[in-house]
Amino acid sequence: MPALTNDDLAKVLEDVVKQLVDVFREQQVQTLQAATSQRAKFEYEMLQHRPELEVLVMSSESTGNYVLFALPLLGEKPQWDPKNLIEAEDLDSVYIPDGFHAPNFSVTTNGLTIFIGYPMKEEAKSDAAWPLLVEWPARMLLSSQVTQTPPSSKGQSSVELIASCKKMFLQQWRRRKDFIAELRRHVIVLEYDAVDFSQVFFMLQEQLNDQAPLRILVLQLQFTAAFFLTNCMSDLQVVLLDGEADTAPVPVALAASSTPPSPDPIAHSQTCASQFLESTRKSLLRHLYGE
Repeated sequence: MPALTNDDLAKVLEDVVKQLVDVFREQQVQTLQAATSQRAKFEYEMLQHRPELEVLVMSSESTGNYVLFALPLLGEKPQWDPKNLIEAEDLDSVYIPDGFHAPNFSVTTNGLTIFIGYPMKEEAKSDAAWPLLVEWPARMLLSSQVTQTPPSSKGQSSVELIASCKKMFLQQWRRRKDFIAELRRHVIVLEYDAVDFSQVFFMLQEQLNDQAPLRILVLQLQFTAAFFLTNCMSDLQVVLLDGEADTAPVPVALAASSTPPSPDPIAHSQTCASQFLESTRKSLLRHLYGE
C-alpha cells in the first residue's frame, strides 16, 4: 500500500471532521425533536430548508434548556466580483456604491449571523427573555449601533424576526449607501467603506474669489450613531486632512441643521447630500478665511 501524501492526509482528516460535524448536527436535531415544546419544533420546521442553518441545544439558569438557531441574516452571501462586473456592466460601475445591494463581504469577512432561541419545554413560563441577537462583523460597528432589533424572540416567529431585523438593518445601511452615491455626483470621492458605508474620503475645490488661490481640500466624513437618532448635521464627524502623517486632522464643525424625512429615499439622499456640502463649505470658509 503506497504511503499517503500530505494532501491525502489532509483530505482524510477533512472527511473525518465533516463526518463528526454531520453526526453532531444530527444529534442536535434529534434532541430537538424529542423536546416537549411544540413552538421550538414548529420554528425548526419553518427554518430547516434555509441554507447554512445551524441548530444548537443549550442550557442556561434563566431559561433552562433551549434550542438556538443560527443562520445568515441576509440569506446566501452576496457575490460581488469586480472582474465580472467590468465584463457585464460599465467600467465606472465598479467604483460607485449604486451596484451594492448588500454589504460587500469578501471571503475573509464574516457575514451577518442571527441567533434565535426557543425553550425546549412546553411548560416553560419563565419571564426571562428568549435569546435573540445578531452577531456583527468587526467592520460593521456602526450598523450594530444603529440597527434596532427586538429584545426577545418570544413575541414573533423566527421568519418574522429574520425579516424584521433584515429590514431594519438594510434601511439604515441603504441610507448611508445612497448618501455616498449622491455625494459622488457632486465631489470627487477618493475612498469609501464598501462594507458598512460608515465613512467616505472626498475632495473639494474651494476659492474665496477670483483673486484668491484655488484650494484643493481632502476631507473625511464619518457617520455616527447619534446622527441616525437626531438627523442633525452637527452630529456628523468631518475632518480636514492635509496629507502629512505627523499632522492631526482638523475637525470641521457643521451647523445644527436637519433634513425632514421623505417617503422617497433617493430624494431624501439628494437633499441630505446637498445640505451636507453646503454646511461643509460654509464651515471651511470660516476655518480658512475667518468668515
